[in-house]
Amino acid sequence: MKESEIEKTLKDIWSKPHVDVAPHKAEASWENFTHKTFKQKRKKKVFWYYSAAAILLILISVGVLKTSQTTLQNNSIAKHLNIIENPSEKIKRVKLPDNSIVELQPNAKLTFPENFINNRTTTLYGEAFFSVSKDKNHPFRVRYDNTTTTVLGTEFSIKKTSSNAIIVELYEGKVQMNVEGSDCNWLLSPGEKFVYKNNHTFIKSFELFKNFDHQPLSVVTNYLQENFNYNVKVPHELTTEKTTIKIYKKEQLTTITAIIAEIHNLDYKINSKNKEIVFSLKKQ
Repeated sequence: MKESEIEKTLKDIWSKPHVDVAPHKAEASWENFTHKTFKQKRKKKVFWYYSAAAILLILISVGVLKTSQTTLQNNSIAKHLNIIENPSEKIKRVKLPDNSIVELQPNAKLTFPENFINNRTTTLYGEAFFSVSKDKNHPFRVRYDNTTTTVLGTEFSIKKTSSNAIIVELYEGKVQMNVEGSDCNWLLSPGEKFVYKNNHTFIKSFELFKNFDHQPLSVVTNYLQENFNYNVKVPHELTTEKTTIKIYKKEQLTTITAIIAEIHNLDYKINSKNKEIVFSLKKQ
């Protein structure tokens, strides 16, 4: 092979894309290589040509192999995780393989392993409410940033505030809280919330129920609209009707609606598709 052909072949190999070398660096490296190599005697040229080609081929092969291995590892991790996202502006209700219920708030995401029945460990991004099925042999865990909530069967919510405080509110059962890097455990009872902010933790109480004492019916229906994202319609003449009711904050919407209808002697229809509740006067 002629010297010019050997030089062309080497430059073609040298110029091939490589994951670890930017194009402008490869060109500069080639100029440096040719300056040092092609000025030497012909005897040494041939040896260095083929040596350089062999080295380049090895480097390129190693780079491709590393890239392939990284891609395979990432794909393997993705294949073994189930990912549920809520890109909508409404609450997304999800049933997990163990029959636990998760209500994902807008823009929230939950991941869990394929063998979830035997490994009930989830990772949450965003805000969600959990209603966990009881299983004493397989604790349910939720990882959120560097905190872990462990439960056997309960109802609780997890969220992060605009000031980056992580808040876990317990409605039913018991949960154990852990923080990465700490040997302490915190146990919550219903009506207590765990707050973690700036590496500090504390527990405080919160109201499990929303009380309406002799309030206009419109105030109660506004509460339903704000907390359940349903449009609620009532007969105009009843909007000022006084209402006394105690609502468990995580009660089912159907139950609350039925109680309100009973109090005011009304009929009602719930349209889940259109997210609408319509109360009407009972026909005589």
